[in-house]
Amino acid sequence: MPEMKLAPIEKFMFEELGVERLKLTGGSSIKYQHKILKRLGRDGLFTVHKSHKKREIISRFDYRKYLRPRLLEIIDLMEMEDACGNAK
Repeated sequence: MPEMKLAPIEKFMFEELGVERLKLTGGSSIKYQHKILKRLGRDGLFTVHKSHKKREIISRFDYRKYLRPRLLEIIDLMEMEDACGNAK
């Protein structure tokens, strides 16, 4: 299965969207959170499975199925928040 480097994806997530990576001990999951998801009555958390310890990568399937939908949701919510803030 094709894989993707996680570092460039995370750079966008952290710098542009304000996503935070939570510290976990061990395991192959990476847990993230974003404050805008909490406002919807959710816990604000989402996870993805990583491969390799030194060079973190994720499968394209996991990206499309788990990470991409959350990122698009965050972008949509941020755009709606900006639009409402600009209208005031």
